[in-house]
Amino acid sequence: MKRKIKRIDVFSTAKVLGAISGILGLLLGLVFLILELVSPEGIASAELIAVMFLLPVIYGSIGGICGGLGALVYNWVSGYLGGIKIELE
Repeated sequence: MKRKIKRIDVFSTAKVLGAISGILGLLLGLVFLILELVSPEGIASAELIAVMFLLPVIYGSIGGICGGLGALVYNWVSGYLGGIKIELE
């Protein structure tokens, strides 16, 4: 059975992509912290700890904005060209 995606909800897309991007930012911050802790230079600096807490917020915000804009663009283009066809069982 073939179906067509006609519209994507902008706010739910922004919310989900913002959450996914925030989680990726948190993981990236943890990687930076671990790399700093095992470096021969010594203990993590205050700047690195601040960056570790800011990365999820920054990544989540940018991911949410880009996801919402992407959904808006999809809705606009699909109005002219039709939606994406998918096949479901």
